[in-house]
Amino acid sequence: MCVSVFGSSLLRHFISMLMSSNYGHSNNFDFLFYFFVQTRTLASCLAKTPSTAERKEFILDLTRTLIEADIPLEKAPKLSTFLQKHCKQGGSIPAPSHLRTEDLPELYPQYEQDIKDAVAGKDIYIVLDETTDACGRCALAILLQPVGERAVVADLAFFEKVNFTTVSQAVISCLNNFAVDFNRVWAFVSDSASYMKKAFTCILEGLFPNSRHITCFAHLINLVLEVFPEVFGEVNRLCALVKKVFCQAPQRRLQLRAFMLEKGHSSVMPVYAVQTRWGSWVHAVEYLAEYMDVVSDFTATLPKTAKCVKDLLEEQKAQLKAQAVFIVEHSSELISLLTKLQKTSVPMAQTIASKLEDLQMHLNMAEQQEQTTGAHIPKSCCRSCQRKTG
Repeated sequence: MCVSVFGSSLLRHFISMLMSSNYGHSNNFDFLFYFFVQTRTLASCLAKTPSTAERKEFILDLTRTLIEADIPLEKAPKLSTFLQKHCKQGGSIPAPSHLRTEDLPELYPQYEQDIKDAVAGKDIYIVLDETTDACGRCALAILLQPVGERAVVADLAFFEKVNFTTVSQAVISCLNNFAVDFNRVWAFVSDSASYMKKAFTCILEGLFPNSRHITCFAHLINLVLEVFPEVFGEVNRLCALVKKVFCQAPQRRLQLRAFMLEKGHSSVMPVYAVQTRWGSWVHAVEYLAEYMDVVSDFTATLPKTAKCVKDLLEEQKAQLKAQAVFIVEHSSELISLLTKLQKTSVPMAQTIASKLEDLQMHLNMAEQQEQTTGAHIPKSCCRSCQRKTG
């Protein structure tokens, strides 16, 4: 270790000096011990200290790994103890804000190049999905899917207001950025929103001569499910009241759990309808169809001070339970199909036609079937389904 750090000539000089008669044996050994032990410790410390380049490479690799594993950058400091113990470059991890503003932009050029390589010279489908972020802005995800391969997220555009013009501009800008040949765009896949259809028919159809607009089948199924809360307004109001009573009241949920265990039921907590989660309203109705009586008995034990509790007690639960059972029976097939469409990564073009025929038959049978309460299914239900799905 000393030879590699200080050089052989310097080491020979020290040895010759120690062997001379001018130094006592005790001093010789003390100096020799200091020279070998201390310099070895210094050399080992220097060998374990990562360079700036190695440290930078480690941080970039860590950021890339977190992104690929869908781990938020805010979780990075939680790994500092593990990395410091098991990695030579561990040390302290930069703050999430530093990873986001300094390190993440350095990874984007390589990610952009990977997308260009994935779509270069290939026939592609354009897939659009629009939602809202936490700030209430419209977020448009643009995915490019080479034929027969997996889709890649090419862009995420934010708008204060979304319309057919902003959608068209975002799509054209994205395709130009990744050098996509407009003649090799085969399909434009989106939901059935009017501005999406207008963006294609008024602007994009002329730019993509070989493409066709395709409405996402999963969106169509979700539109059919949205008919149920529109037609069965009383059941929809009941779901909202249950959410008001239990969602923001942890003490009531604990009391409900104890009440259900005392009555011999499994302690299943209420399911709430969330507007941004497909099928969640039907799942909330499924809970009421099964546990309506238990929830009603428990609500009667609560103090009548809260308005939502009073409103829940005034509901005609027998009639609403019959409607809830009807909704569950006639939406189970739709929920199963929607779940399959959301989870599968296998092309289902060959089965969509048969599924549409089955759905039409299912709706026709539902329109003719009589409810257990004696009232016919509202014809507006089936008419709304046909109107929403086109």
